[in-house]
Amino acid sequence: MTDILALIAAIFLLLQLQQLRAMLSFVFVPRPARALGAVRVPEALADLHEEAAQELRALGYTGPHWFQLDAPADSGMPVLLWAAWRNVDSGDTVWLSPPQSAVQPNRLSSWFVRRLDDGRHCVSQPFDPYAEISADGQVLGQTIGGADFAAQQQLHAAWCERQGRVDLAGTDDAALHWQASELHAARIDSLLRRGKLYRDRRGLLRPKLAFALKILGALRRAPKIASRGPVPPARLAWLAEVQQRLTLRPVPRRVQAGLFALSVALFLAAGAWLWDARVALILFVVIAIHELGHYLAMRAFGYRNVQMLALPLVGGVTIGHEARPDAARRAWMSLMGPLPGIVIGWLLLWLSLDGQGLGGVLGFLVSREGLLAQAALVFLFLNYLNVLPLPPLDGAHVVQELLPAGAPRLSAVFLVVACVVGGGLAIWAGFYLLAVLAALQLPLARSRWSLGEVLTRLRKDPQLAKQKLPALRRQRIFEVFDAVQGPTALAAPRLALGAEAERNLAVRPMRPLQRLAVGLVYSVLLAGPVVVAVIGVAMLQDRAGASADTAHYQAQAAEWKQRASQQELAVLLTDLRDHRQALQEQPDVRQMAPADAAALAAAGTRLGRELPAEVRQVYTLPGAMAALDLLPPDQLDRASAAGDLDLDGWAYEGRIGFHAPELPDVEINLTPTQLRGLLLLSHASGYGQALLYDDATPPLHADLRVYLLDSEGSSVAFGNLRQYVELQWMDYGQSRQYRQSYDKSLARERARLANASLEELLAAAERPSWLQRQLTPQLAWPGPADPAHIAAASQRLGHEIPPDLQALYARHDGFPPLRLLPLQRWQPTAQLDAQTQQLLRTRQSGVDGFPDLTACIMIGGIVVEAVLYQPTVFWCPDNPADSRLTGTGEPYRAARVEDLLRETIARQRAKSNGMAL
Repeated sequence: MTDILALIAAIFLLLQLQQLRAMLSFVFVPRPARALGAVRVPEALADLHEEAAQELRALGYTGPHWFQLDAPADSGMPVLLWAAWRNVDSGDTVWLSPPQSAVQPNRLSSWFVRRLDDGRHCVSQPFDPYAEISADGQVLGQTIGGADFAAQQQLHAAWCERQGRVDLAGTDDAALHWQASELHAARIDSLLRRGKLYRDRRGLLRPKLAFALKILGALRRAPKIASRGPVPPARLAWLAEVQQRLTLRPVPRRVQAGLFALSVALFLAAGAWLWDARVALILFVVIAIHELGHYLAMRAFGYRNVQMLALPLVGGVTIGHEARPDAARRAWMSLMGPLPGIVIGWLLLWLSLDGQGLGGVLGFLVSREGLLAQAALVFLFLNYLNVLPLPPLDGAHVVQELLPAGAPRLSAVFLVVACVVGGGLAIWAGFYLLAVLAALQLPLARSRWSLGEVLTRLRKDPQLAKQKLPALRRQRIFEVFDAVQGPTALAAPRLALGAEAERNLAVRPMRPLQRLAVGLVYSVLLAGPVVVAVIGVAMLQDRAGASADTAHYQAQAAEWKQRASQQELAVLLTDLRDHRQALQEQPDVRQMAPADAAALAAAGTRLGRELPAEVRQVYTLPGAMAALDLLPPDQLDRASAAGDLDLDGWAYEGRIGFHAPELPDVEINLTPTQLRGLLLLSHASGYGQALLYDDATPPLHADLRVYLLDSEGSSVAFGNLRQYVELQWMDYGQSRQYRQSYDKSLARERARLANASLEELLAAAERPSWLQRQLTPQLAWPGPADPAHIAAASQRLGHEIPPDLQALYARHDGFPPLRLLPLQRWQPTAQLDAQTQQLLRTRQSGVDGFPDLTACIMIGGIVVEAVLYQPTVFWCPDNPADSRLTGTGEPYRAARVEDLLRETIARQRAKSNGMAL
């Protein structure tokens, strides 16, 4: 839900910043006016002027009087034709100018002017707040509504009467000339004097930030106007030209820099609030470099008014307008976003490894100094994600440009397929924000599909010849749209489609070599996310299986916990002792008898405090000391008195962390000094465990008394000794149950495989998955060994290789399931390095039943990057027939390779079945 809200906020922010950017780029230019005689009204505006003339004549106005408003050449503003209508009876003038926006395409821009007898002017402007926001003491202004000129005239007259008496001479020719040019100039001068405007480096007047915000607020409050009837093609062409001029109007650098700085500040603030300042900074750097790639490419390819913006919690965007449509440039512009970030990401990852290998980078990532590696992964993730052909990501833009030029319907099909398939995969992977972004692109497919027939007609239309005037060519485009799709009253969507059609007609298609270069670069970049996706699918499948095992384990644990809560403490301790004996953990027989009450009392006297009641209760139960490995009463003491208990070794940054099963949300951190004051009940130094009891009043933690320190796992805290006993009972009970299940399953699997041939055993052996082979190539099954190599190995070793081993190596020169090495790695034990031989001697002296390997040949072992770390399988030609093959782990002896393989497969299956149970 947060992602969706962030997306909505980002889209809203983008729209607001674009509006503010357009307003800050607006130019206030004093425009000299000159009166004209008879004029020929442009076709796009003739019907509007005729309709206005009928309404105004009915209200007593006479005219029109035409004025042409020029503009400085560097202002980017067009020459305008204004019509003035005057009413000598009311002293009002109505000024009409062409529509400048798709919001009101079928209505001329208008404003009413009345001069008062004190020299002030009242200006009422329907639906446009300019008169209101530029008003001062001499030129009053208001924004009005009204369905027609009659309603607007009434609102204007009523307001002017409240301001003062009318000067009926304010409609003569001199007044019209003054209103046409000097009125506008007076308002600009007033704004400049009041500090609303500033001069840019070109000398043009532009609004300051506060004034621009005021204009935007006034625009939102202004009355809205309803569209009237369909918009004719000639007027659409007029409005398209107006929009093009506005689009190409230069944006001051200070505006671009200011908006970028504002968006960055919002991005960092929102990121620090929701995530973390460090994460927000990393994301900003990654996104900034990505968007900088787009920015520089746009500037290099001649795009105009290029602007970078950061979108809080979402990402970034770079906007601009291409001057010369070119498919190859569009594709390279899209690629130049992710390409630098991917290169930087791999470079940072290589630097973070620093020659340490995979283990090194994993340690580096979890360390406090892992900023470099974290940044590298963010670089790679975000930029590889952008390479995917999913709208609106960069990869989708590249694919669309690679499609045949002039094929909008093919583009529409790609858009639908990419959005549906990509959006579904995004939901499946948990990227809901990306799925929403893809769904928002679907409406574009409909417009592109309908654009197909329009473009087909336009490419065959002789009226679109290049020698035709741009205005006539643009009008013809909208005429074809009306013929295919019908007239429209919504100018904005039709203008957007017309602009896209114009770009499609003008775009320069890719040449074959350009298409090849773009395709190759994109394929290389796309290979990264494709490989990651394949690996991700495999990992998700593995995780699904692991999740099922976890759910089964949790259900079993809940059942065992319920059973434990229903047993008496004495029964739990008796069962615990039996479980340990069944698992061949023999307790000390001296601890089988319960502790004497007098001995417990003596221990309390020696400690200076009576032992807690639950401690005395546990000690007096038969077998409790043996089941829990408790210290005898005469050895009970504080943890500080145990010389072999290194509490500082358990600490990290001066504290030891515990988790409490009954308090899962509570973080417990104690110092070694605090723990040294606790009562030491048990200390199994060989297992790296210690059991402490807090007998103080009050305790270190209000709800906890028992602390189990574990050097190989997480340390645990309990509310009382019974909870600790229940956990031990559950752990040993489940282990015993698993051992029983494993033994039964192993017996069944041995029986099933008893008569299996070598071929059947090879087919039954567990093969590594594709993902395992990619991550660990040494797990892959190699090809067969050449018979000559087998013979050469026999000659080198001085013994004929047994037929069963020859049969296996005739299929695989080395067999990973049994850790068998290639023939070239076989060597006599006497030729192994001194360290490995010492390891074997130590193992032989420390493990009962471990075979003598002195006269054997090592044929299997653990090898990492061509280095032998541990031998595992030996061929002993001089041993009795039943032990020619000998291993360093169970089974120790086997007569043939089939027996070794049969036992290995049986144990693997039994282990898998035991886990399922």
